[in-house]
Amino acid sequence: MPFGIIAGFWYSFSASLLLVTPGHTGTEQQKKYARKNDRVNNVSSLKPTWHKSDLLKITKVTADNVTLEWPPANNNNKNIRYRVLVNSVSVGESFDTTFIVSNLEPGTDYTFSVLAEDEAGNSTEFPRAKKVRTRKGKKEK
Repeated sequence: MPFGIIAGFWYSFSASLLLVTPGHTGTEQQKKYARKNDRVNNVSSLKPTWHKSDLLKITKVTADNVTLEWPPANNNNKNIRYRVLVNSVSVGESFDTTFIVSNLEPGTDYTFSVLAEDEAGNSTEFPRAKKVRTRKGKKEK
């Protein structure tokens, strides 16, 4: 019998019956079926995760650029997009685990973080943000 979630309610379909159960989150069998469909359809119902010991690394700092590097997030879906945040504002996206943040002000403190997001829209922010001060001096051309 096919079933699914629409507007937060579990629906069961059959040739002669439509069962609607408000507030019901589904049986273990229905949840197992949903996880199996995730694998078959290459989408995820799980948030991307990082290991608690993973670190966001700053690999280069200039007067107006900072290069970030991080380990890949874990998820049953390999298509993870990373959103780079500077002072809690999104400044760019990457499917790679490195990113150069440019057009920064010399001698200024910034807080960097990374958000991992899969195709299903599940997201998780990197467990620890990194604070960095750009070098004093002239901006690179």
